Amino acid sequence: EWRGGSVSVWESHADLRRFIRWPVHAAIMKNWRTRIRVRSAGWDDERFVPAQAWHRAEMQMRAPRDM
Repeated sequence: EWRGGSVSVWESHADLRRFIRWPVHAAIMKNWRTRIRVRSAGWDDERFVPAQAWHRAEMQMRAPRDM
């Protein structure tokens, strides 16, 4: 099974929404829409601890998926 992953850290939900609506991001997603499946997970933490955030994200990326 082919997989990729990405971890993004945002200071606010508004920052995330601004990125999602950014024309460059929207164009990339539109161009790849028929070739990829996208799954996302999000959470809020009181404080950003890189190692903890990566561990949590990695667990999400490694979780079995229904194809």
